[in-house]
Amino acid sequence: MTLYNTEEELDALIDNYRRGLDSLEQEKILRRKLALKSRPSIIQRVPPEVFLVIFSMLLDNDSRNMISPSQVCRLWRSLLTEMSALWTCIVLGDFDEDEEAVHAHLRTCIQRAGPRPLSLSINPNNDCMDPYTLLEAVLKVARKSEWISISYVSSDITEFIPFFDGRFDLRQIRSLSLTCDERAEDSDEEEIFELDLSGGVVDMRSFTHLESLSLHFVQQIDTATLLVPWAQLTNLELEPDIDSSVCLSILKLCINLENCTLHPDTEGDLDIIYDENYKRKPIRLPKLKQLHLWTSQVPSLLPDTLKLPTLRDATFHYSREEEYGDCVYLLSFIGDCGRTIRNLQLPGLMTNDFMQIQADLKVLEELTITGPFGWPENIEDYEDKKYYDEGVRTFFKNLRKQPGSLPKMKVLRMLGQRLEEKASMEREVAQFIESRLSERKELGQLKVFFRLDQDASNEQRDRRQKYRKWQARGVTVDFE
Repeated sequence: MTLYNTEEELDALIDNYRRGLDSLEQEKILRRKLALKSRPSIIQRVPPEVFLVIFSMLLDNDSRNMISPSQVCRLWRSLLTEMSALWTCIVLGDFDEDEEAVHAHLRTCIQRAGPRPLSLSINPNNDCMDPYTLLEAVLKVARKSEWISISYVSSDITEFIPFFDGRFDLRQIRSLSLTCDERAEDSDEEEIFELDLSGGVVDMRSFTHLESLSLHFVQQIDTATLLVPWAQLTNLELEPDIDSSVCLSILKLCINLENCTLHPDTEGDLDIIYDENYKRKPIRLPKLKQLHLWTSQVPSLLPDTLKLPTLRDATFHYSREEEYGDCVYLLSFIGDCGRTIRNLQLPGLMTNDFMQIQADLKVLEELTITGPFGWPENIEDYEDKKYYDEGVRTFFKNLRKQPGSLPKMKVLRMLGQRLEEKASMEREVAQFIESRLSERKELGQLKVFFRLDQDASNEQRDRRQKYRKWQARGVTVDFE
């Protein structure tokens, strides 16, 4: 059922039902007459309790009376306008709305939400009002409101200032996500994240309810000027390329962390580990269930230091190994977590070494491999097009050698693959499943997915479009 934005539209729709006119056609007429915007409902999510109340009122005592649409609409309208919890989510910037429409939207939400803390999401897709203009509108209309969640996306990092200079009441804030989508060529990755605030300090220590923090921008962060109540966070996402050692200095404070996504700079990891003065100082995060590391080079320092006894989901994405075998610390870490990891995502670069840990992954249910298989530099006798075919064969051969490994696996995904690998992948998958079936009568519900990378997928789609055009000219191309 559609949720409508204004009382006028609800009244008009109810009258429409009473007159017995066709609802769909009349709805279009009403929308044109009222010049309504093509935005979704103000209400983002309807709890099932709302439906329960409606149906219990209409069908109480096993009533068999005919229920007219107008009855449903009256109850629907009454519940929607009276339940303040349904009006606490404000989303702006996804549609081209002018200032008048935005202010009306804000006033409706704030009035009906009553004293409840609000959630705010501002995106940069409104051509009529940029994100900061939308933010100013919020400050003007909702200056006395409390906020429980804020997500803000802009191309100017200085627009983050109002969240830290006292203009927003963030005493109840639980989730804060700030994104600067400034183009990489217009930014300096060596620049330190700072705002024009007193002392140059971004201080979040007064956010005593903050549980989730997401920062997405290219600037570096300095923990001396970015003050965060790390110990109370349960979710942390940091996109800046921070040195691994700085990441560790932050993580050791995040004693209650459950979900973590980082983009550490791992270039100097092995230099630190191989230094004769290096002493490992383990950091134990007993509640961390999800860890996602996105790096350019294989991470070593974090895997060598972190102890995660409850890790369930893990992603390790990197595109370079300087030397074959650089992933030894990562392999050791994954092996140590093998009794708890259920979902694991690895780069294709790691498939040659996967045999070292596959027996340790006792409860793994989903394995995702992204990018071409194998490590080309260690296959000197093959031409470039053969590198990854060898990687595919090595990976599946090792799985067949240990048919008892990965006993709980339900899903195997191979994403971002090259077109050249498709034939060998099909062959190896078939042999892998045959070997499994020879060891067990049933595999359960094993699912295998293969997807091409974006370039290969686009290339394939372009070729097929050409084939269709040629068919009109009498040329048929049919590849099975």
